[in-house]
Amino acid sequence: MLDKSNLDLHHLRSFLAVAETLHFTSAAHLRGVSQSTISLHIHRLEEALGISLLSRSTKVVELTDSGHALIRLAQETLQSHDRIFQLSAHFKTQSHIRIGLTEDLVLSEFPLVLRNFRSQHTQTQISLTTGLSHTLRTSGQWRY
Repeated sequence: MLDKSNLDLHHLRSFLAVAETLHFTSAAHLRGVSQSTISLHIHRLEEALGISLLSRSTKVVELTDSGHALIRLAQETLQSHDRIFQLSAHFKTQSHIRIGLTEDLVLSEFPLVLRNFRSQHTQTQISLTTGLSHTLRTSGQWRY
């Protein structure tokens, strides 16, 4: 018996592929898995939910009323799942660098170095302050 407290998101994705194509082999191509994997996913999802989602014959696959009702919820669930990982990726890659430079360094090779850094670290925010050494040191821009 399957654990009914957790839905497998792969099963939901397979269900949505079948709901979109109304064909197990086409759904398998969409998902990049075998047709037997799609069948197994649908079977396990139906078993976990205790309902029939699809009406199958040798030639036709149709959604049951329960299957129609599940489409929107499955889409919302998977979109929320994807947004959680997008958010975590955003926070994981986000960083901030503060740089204080004297004016003579700004006029040197630094702009090229900064441009190269930014092209390789697109998620990093950079705050640049220029001024006299004494001003930068007392303003907290320089930390040793």
